[in-house]
Amino acid sequence: RIHYSLKLPDLHCDYFKLTESDGAKTGESFKQFPAQKGDCIIADRGYSTAQGIAYLDKKGAYSLVRVNTSALIFYEAESKKFDLVKALTELKEEYCIGQWQIMISEDQKHFINGRLCIIRKSHTAAEKAIRKITEKARKRQREVNPSTLEFAKYIIIFTTLPENFSADIVLE
Repeated sequence: RIHYSLKLPDLHCDYFKLTESDGAKTGESFKQFPAQKGDCIIADRGYSTAQGIAYLDKKGAYSLVRVNTSALIFYEAESKKFDLVKALTELKEEYCIGQWQIMISEDQKHFINGRLCIIRKSHTAAEKAIRKITEKARKRQREVNPSTLEFAKYIIIFTTLPENFSADIVLE
């Protein structure tokens, strides 16, 4: 497996690592990459874990990651879970943007403050995503969770970037 990191905006490789493709400590994780205070690490859903985000937070780095809704649990307070489905109902129109202050935790003891920045997809893009999910489930002979179909209508980003990075900028 190749773990490869690009530096923005010039897209030069700033780090790479080869690991076995199977076994412990070989998967997609922020822990595969060195991080320094002030770095902003951008990644897709495979990196959407509380453990990986906590690793970056401990290094003083920021995270900006597309959310895997089955891998991250969000909190609005230390003991109160954030209702993502309910929040999404506020975004009724195509391309409508919303943001919510939330927290995540890898151990239910230490919480990391962040934001969810969410944009509702176009009707066409949402239908395409839903069709892809239902076809995959049908091939595997599995039921699709209704919330999964709802989440498919949005691009959902978790970030620890400060507030001066607006939701528009985060989503861009």
